[in-house]
Amino acid sequence: MNPLFLILIIPFIGALAALVLPKKMRPYILTGVLALESGLAVSLSRGMSTGRQVSIQMDFSRWLDISFSADGLSTFVALVFSFCGLLICLFSLTQAQELLEKKHFYAWMSLFCGAVVAALFSANLILLFFFLEIAALCVLIEAGVYGQEELKFKIKNLFVSYFSLILIVISLVYIYSNNSTLQLGLLAARPLNIFIAFLLCLALLLKTAQAAYLSARGLAWQAALPQAVFLGTGVMTCLSAYIFARVFLMTFSDPALFFEITACAGVVLLFSGAAFAWLARDIKKIIFFCAFSQFGYILLSLSSRSDVSFRSALVYLAAQALALSGLFLCVDRVIQRTGKKNADELGGLIKYMPYTAAGFLICAFSIVGIPPFLGFWPKLMNVMASVQEGHIALEAMAVAGALFTLFYLVRLFNKVFLGEAAACIWQDRPNFADIIVLFIAGLILVLGLLPGMSFGFLRIFIKI
Repeated sequence: MNPLFLILIIPFIGALAALVLPKKMRPYILTGVLALESGLAVSLSRGMSTGRQVSIQMDFSRWLDISFSADGLSTFVALVFSFCGLLICLFSLTQAQELLEKKHFYAWMSLFCGAVVAALFSANLILLFFFLEIAALCVLIEAGVYGQEELKFKIKNLFVSYFSLILIVISLVYIYSNNSTLQLGLLAARPLNIFIAFLLCLALLLKTAQAAYLSARGLAWQAALPQAVFLGTGVMTCLSAYIFARVFLMTFSDPALFFEITACAGVVLLFSGAAFAWLARDIKKIIFFCAFSQFGYILLSLSSRSDVSFRSALVYLAAQALALSGLFLCVDRVIQRTGKKNADELGGLIKYMPYTAAGFLICAFSIVGIPPFLGFWPKLMNVMASVQEGHIALEAMAVAGALFTLFYLVRLFNKVFLGEAAACIWQDRPNFADIIVLFIAGLILVLGLLPGMSFGFLRIFIKI
């Protein structure tokens, strides 16, 4: 059977299974879905180095065709997403008892995974943005927006959601009226009006910012931090970066002015996310804002448009996904052990949670770009390529942003793990959750020590 069909349909089957199967099986359904998705992504990767594509296509009209295609970029991002999601779900199995009664949580999570995978493999602009909307809808529902009694909060988030949807619809109507098709393959290298390009880019930024904001609020996610944080912040930022690369770099021919402005927007996101992280005291929110800030760095790197910057952005996307997954899990461990989220109320936990502290530090150093961890190499390559192309000012800002990131993550580590113990807890003993955290940290270190392996792995998927 076509592996592309399986990778598309399995999450939707998982969503139905979460509604009808016994409650004790619900946590394992999502884990099984992501395990199968990872295996199928590996299966699709065979032959990618030769440029082979796997596709599914059903034509209904000139403007609507149900078409999906697996190329190197989509398969690479799908593998990163499913693998990191699998690690988080394995970690969360040790804390799943509180969610056994919430069958809709696992159903929405499986539906979200299906929407993300379908968006990654969509070969039509309508399908691409349709599944982006489904993924965003799952974030809204799991964040409690539709059941929230606070009217102002509900109106604000629904306005952002529908406003971004209107921007997408206007853009798609314009693109079809000028090209008579919405199929990505037929739109390749065609020019795109700069105003329409900005509308689509603004819609992506609004979706990403809203996901980070809802994650920071954490309304309905207090008992499900690992899965929900990965859903709301990590995946949506990765999906937005993928759509930016797919639409603006690999499909349309956009004017240079567009990428100059998006590069500046990336710098703004980098510093604004870092500033919010510096001001925050809730340890969850600090990691949420860190994820949003790093999306700005990826946007800046992609906007350079060079082959080296593109490769480094994809490797950094994988490095960020791993490191943020590790940070999310470390923060969850701290909250579960102490019952506190305020960094000022914590301290001295390295004595009680040494494995968590070690994992946190390695993941933080990778995000900052400190050698020899995985995040260092793509940042170094991007800086060198940008300097050679004369983009010195923007890269200087990117380096300054990395230093800012270092300051607030080191401060967070100091407040939580160093100093005098502010909370008296039992001595940490290695368990399954610690194994997952240390596995992520070890993978980041090994891939950082062997950068040729990381970029060689990327070349399996993308020949550039």
